[in-house]
Amino acid sequence: MPGFNLILSRKCIKASLSFPKMLKLNLPVKILQFLTLSLLFSLAVFSQSVTVIARNPSRQTLSITTASSLPPTNIEMVYSQNLNSAGGSGTKTWRISSGSLPVGLAFDTTAGVISGIARSVGTSVFTARVTDGSGAKADKVFTLQVVAVTNSVTVEGDSRTVGYPVAINLTYPVKLQALLGPTWRVRNVAANGQTTDNMLADAPTQVDAFRDASLKRDVVILWTGINDINDSNRTGQYIYNNILDYARGKKAISFEMWVCTEIPGVVAAEREIARLNFNQLIKANYSPADKLIDLNALAAFASKDNTTYYQPDRLHLTEAANEVLANTFFKLLKQPRRH
Repeated sequence: MPGFNLILSRKCIKASLSFPKMLKLNLPVKILQFLTLSLLFSLAVFSQSVTVIARNPSRQTLSITTASSLPPTNIEMVYSQNLNSAGGSGTKTWRISSGSLPVGLAFDTTAGVISGIARSVGTSVFTARVTDGSGAKADKVFTLQVVAVTNSVTVEGDSRTVGYPVAINLTYPVKLQALLGPTWRVRNVAANGQTTDNMLADAPTQVDAFRDASLKRDVVILWTGINDINDSNRTGQYIYNNILDYARGKKAISFEMWVCTEIPGVVAAEREIARLNFNQLIKANYSPADKLIDLNALAAFASKDNTTYYQPDRLHLTEAANEVLANTFFKLLKQPRRH
């Protein structure tokens, strides 16, 4: 007990002060007396401190650490946002204590995750509450805005645009959506193994049917050709003709049309000439399209032996390559449109 320790210390101090008088100690003993006195005093103070700490253990106060203004969404994006907390103890549970989420979104009360697809444009204000294992509670007011889509980009291509074999959330179309934000819609209509013939045949239902004249910009990015060369043994001229036909079809219904050059990845060395021929043709004349994107000129894709950007098959791309593609298209899309 602290009182006991303090009383004991005082008795010891008194005894130590009278002790040298009784024995008529010399100077060295007085030094020993001083050191003894100091030690006893320190022990008394330490005993008091330990008792106070034991009675008042420090514990971080429970709080919600997520910023009050949540990332916005639109009525087409799949939304997922974690609410995070700090401090407290034991298992934590969550709930919306006042207000409500946008219609279409749900709240996981165990994980503290808001997810779903919002159904209407507007701003929601709500209070989230987290409760820890001891019953302690923390509240925070959040704002979540659902905005209208004003621009769209449709990406068309083969397995490289699909993103095979990286996880879907690491593919360039998903990364591009994150960079552009919720006022943009990114649609990925690519498919593994597609040729330019396949894309021309599927365009009326996969692309044309989604033309939206109300948007500020409605862009189609076409990146294809490698399967024509590897699987169908098509010439560069054949691929070039198909891409120009595709571009003319999109321009006829007022899409903003972009076409890309083809990067390394030809399997048979003797067919590399077809890729180079196509790149030369499309760079010389892409006039049915609005823009040419020379992906072949990017340093990241200069060699298919570069394992930072190419998978071991030397054809498909890594997460790092998808990051390069997302940033490349993002920078171009943020530039003003040239009419």
